[in-house]
Amino acid sequence: MIKIEKEYIKIILLGSFSSLLATNFFQPLINFFGNMVFRISSIFLKDYNNILYQRIALRDYNLEIFIYLYLFYFSIAAILFVTIYFFSSMRNILHTINNTEKELKEFDEDPKENHFNADDIQQKMVELRKNIVANKKETKKLIFGGKIISIVYILIFLIIGLFNYSTEMAIKRKIDEYENTKRIISPYISEYKEKSFESKFVLIKNEEDYIILRNEMNEVLLEYGLMLIWK
Repeated sequence: MIKIEKEYIKIILLGSFSSLLATNFFQPLINFFGNMVFRISSIFLKDYNNILYQRIALRDYNLEIFIYLYLFYFSIAAILFVTIYFFSSMRNILHTINNTEKELKEFDEDPKENHFNADDIQQKMVELRKNIVANKKETKKLIFGGKIISIVYILIFLIIGLFNYSTEMAIKRKIDEYENTKRIISPYISEYKEKSFESKFVLIKNEEDYIILRNEMNEVLLEYGLMLIWK
């Protein structure tokens, strides 16, 4: 009963710690990466940057579920490949080790049955022991290599997932900033002006169009002493 209670406590503590990280660390990290995507692409990848702003105009902020599914299936395939390769190699190595140990044991039990002289037997036993040591070293290398491959692949998967999720959230955030700003200023502007802002938003083609529209709407906020939320 005490063990069960301890397990529950561990689960609660782990859940609380995970929630704390998600609340205070993960979201700011996502925001940071999303902003970096827009900043870096505006300098080095202008065409991609234009596509991002055109997606904002289209209100296209889905989380690319098909990309995540593709990455998931690709991950499963890669993991299966590594696993099959790893266990196949391990099986061959262990098979060699078992045969070598069996042969060595036969020499140890009754070396005369093998019809070799003493020198040949001694040399053969030395070779067999060397084979065992070499195969054990190869096994350790294989295990270490498998760990490195797994860690690298997991990191790549996490980075790609973080990049995609951060980009989608940044697009959604910029759309929300426009929508919220429009709601704030709508009582202070004419219907024609409101429709004009919406038209300009839909026609955004690049970062320059986006900044021009943001500045125009922020001027209305400043004019009426309202809080700036679109920065």
